[in-house]
Amino acid sequence: MSESSRIFAGDGTLLTVLHAEQNRQAVPYDQLPRTLIDAVVAIEDKRFWEHNGVDLQAVLRAAGPTPPRAASPRAARPSRSST
Repeated sequence: MSESSRIFAGDGTLLTVLHAEQNRQAVPYDQLPRTLIDAVVAIEDKRFWEHNGVDLQAVLRAAGPTPPRAASPRAARPSRSST
């Protein structure tokens, strides 16, 4: 992850900021808003805070039989052949 470079004068005052490809700044985890952390976790597993990482319900669902898949619309089309 690229970060911007800051150029300081001898007395410690900021002279300029040189931006990398994108203007980013690292933020420590403890400064992230709780709503942001919850949102990122919810993208992957909305029940994460209930099971703390091991979702027995999801494991059992994955281990169970897989329902039949509907035929893809592409699979129903006749193939084009060059003659």
